[in-house]
Amino acid sequence: MVELRLGRKVAPRREVFANGQLVVRSRKGVRPNEKTLLAVLPRDRKGSALVVNSREGLLGLALKALNPELDVYCHFDDAWDLEQADRAARRHHSIPLALAVAADPPPGPWDFVVLPFSKDGVKELLLDRLEFALAALKPGGLLFAGTNNPRDKFLGQAVRDLFGSATRQPDPEGRFGTAYIARKPRDARAEFRKREHSFTVREGDRVISFVSRPGVFSHRGLDLGTRVLLGSLDFSGARRVADLGCGVGVVGSIAALRSPGARVTLVDSYARAVDCAQRNVQALGLADRAEVLLTARTDRDLRPGYDLVVSNPPYYSNDRICEMFAATAARVLVPGGRLAMVAKGRQWLERIIGRHFARRQAVESKGYWVVSAVKD
Repeated sequence: MVELRLGRKVAPRREVFANGQLVVRSRKGVRPNEKTLLAVLPRDRKGSALVVNSREGLLGLALKALNPELDVYCHFDDAWDLEQADRAARRHHSIPLALAVAADPPPGPWDFVVLPFSKDGVKELLLDRLEFALAALKPGGLLFAGTNNPRDKFLGQAVRDLFGSATRQPDPEGRFGTAYIARKPRDARAEFRKREHSFTVREGDRVISFVSRPGVFSHRGLDLGTRVLLGSLDFSGARRVADLGCGVGVVGSIAALRSPGARVTLVDSYARAVDCAQRNVQALGLADRAEVLLTARTDRDLRPGYDLVVSNPPYYSNDRICEMFAATAARVLVPGGRLAMVAKGRQWLERIIGRHFARRQAVESKGYWVVSAVKD
C-alpha cells in the first residue's frame, strides 16, 4: 500500500483507491474529477504517461506508484500549480516524477494521457486538450479523461467524436463524476493544430491586433474591466511599468506604446498567457522595451524600481492573488509611485489595497471600480 498526502497542513481525511493499494490523505478530500480517474488508472504498465493539471501532481504520483516501470511526466499550465506539485513531489521523493510548466504539454508520443476536467471549465480548452491527446498518443495508446459531472454528456461526446468510441466509467459511488477511457485507433492520422483567436483594440488612431488562445482570460476579446482600466490610466512620466496578471499583454503593450521611453514588465502565472503576451509584444516591435515574466510569485520575483503598477486581478483564490499584487506594488514602487487596480467590487478591493497604502481613491465607470494608490 502506498500513502500520498496533499497539502502542508494536517490531513485528517483518508480515502482509499485501487482496491486498497493507494491511500490519499488530505484536508478537504480528493477533487471529484480526480477521484473518478484514480478508480480507473492502469496498473503494472510500462512505457510513458502524460498527466495534465493534476492538483499537486496527485494523479502523476498515483500513476507512478501503481506502475513503477512507467515514466510519468506531469504538465501544468500555471506556475502556481507547478510550485504546489513540486512541494508534493519532494514530500514523496521515493516516487520520481518529471514536472514542468508550459503553454502546451510535450508532444510525445505517449502510451497514456490523463486529463482531469472541470464541468465549469472552458469548453474550447477541453476540445483543445482532447485534440492534443489524440495527436500525442501512440497508435493504440490510451486516454483517461475525467470530469466532476456525474451526468456528463459533453466530455463523453467529444471523446467519442475524436476517438471513435469510449468506455464510460461512473465513479464508484455514482455521485462525484465520470471517467472515460478511449484508445487511439492504430490507423488514426491526427495532427494537433493550436486553436488561436485574434482580436483588435483601438488605441487612438491605431487598431492593434492581439493573439490569444483558449484558457487565457477573456481570450476572444478585450473585457470591459480592462477597457475601464486603460481609460483611467495616465502613463506620462512613468519610466518603469509593471502589468501584473497581464493576460495576452494588452495593458502592458499599450503602456509601452503610449510611453516610448518607458520599460514595461508583463507578468502572469499562466503559461499560455505569457506565450501570447510574448508573441504580441514581438509583433508590436516592443521586445526591446517589454519583458514578459512567467511566475506565480510576484512578491518574490519582481525587483523594486517601478513608477507605475497596474492590474486587473482575478477574482478566484479567495483574494490571495489580489492581495499578493497589492503587496508586490507596495514593495516594488518607488516613493511617489502609483498603483491602479480594477474590479467590479469597490469595498473588497479598497480593503486589500488599504492594507498596504495609506493614500488611495476609487473611481467608478461602467460598473467597474478603479482603485488608485500612491506610495509614501
